[in-house]
Amino acid sequence: MTGENTKELFDNEGVTRSRRTMHTPSAFARKHLLYLQETGRLQSLKSHTSEREGLESFLFLVVERGSGTLNYEGKEYALKAGDAALIDCRNHYSHRASESEQWELLWAHFDGARAEAVIPLIYKENGASPVFEFGDSVQDALLIMDELLRLKENRGLSEELRADNILGRILLLCLKKTEKILKDNVSADQVREYLNGDEAVFSAEGELKDIISKRFGKDYAEVDLAFKDKYGIDVAAYLENRKLNKAKELLRFTIKPIPEIAEALGMKDEESFNALFAAKEEMLPDEYRKKWAQWVKG
Repeated sequence: MTGENTKELFDNEGVTRSRRTMHTPSAFARKHLLYLQETGRLQSLKSHTSEREGLESFLFLVVERGSGTLNYEGKEYALKAGDAALIDCRNHYSHRASESEQWELLWAHFDGARAEAVIPLIYKENGASPVFEFGDSVQDALLIMDELLRLKENRGLSEELRADNILGRILLLCLKKTEKILKDNVSADQVREYLNGDEAVFSAEGELKDIISKRFGKDYAEVDLAFKDKYGIDVAAYLENRKLNKAKELLRFTIKPIPEIAEALGMKDEESFNALFAAKEEMLPDEYRKKWAQWVKG
């Protein structure tokens, strides 16, 4: 390919003004971390379409100014200043600045096994949409992106760990934007205080849904949604974790028989308690006691 052909193929003069930094992750980062591939800032000078697919990468972009459209998996999304998109580049996608309001984007390509595991869950929570409306809170996303832009190109482990941390914060920021806001919100703090402070809830008679609804005078689904909105975990899972933490405390620091521990935690029988404990800890309660109990000798 001649130099003239190369210029014709890749010259974006008059189309965009951009700067980017390429990153080559280490083998360690590729195996264990969220790792950065490239990042940059793009200012569109005239409307044009960027189109790709089949990349082993995820793309996070934030619209700082202007507007445009994103096409992803056969759907078109309008993007404006304050919006962001999280795109799996293995799939076909394209984006285009509007004719009347050229946009300025901050973007980052990244990958990692954790991203492949977490991002589909974020999509699910976001109604299968790759778009997140940050609005007035977009400054948080822009500050995080600025941190990525300032990472050194040739970096060692410390910079790769920083990139992993920053990219994780981007995913958390997207997940937080999926949380629903209720008009008549229940105080999640009150629910948490009740679950933390009253161990009688462990063994209370009746279903958890009925107990919570009666205690707070609200429909359980509303309470549960408000709780998850605040703490990122539903009421049942939070209470289950509380039970397991209490069980581990009793196993380690008392000689209380396991059937009595199961009963104290409101489990219907020892078998159910063993099954729950094994599912979470990958060992049975008596095995946990032998490994961790401070009173066990020899």
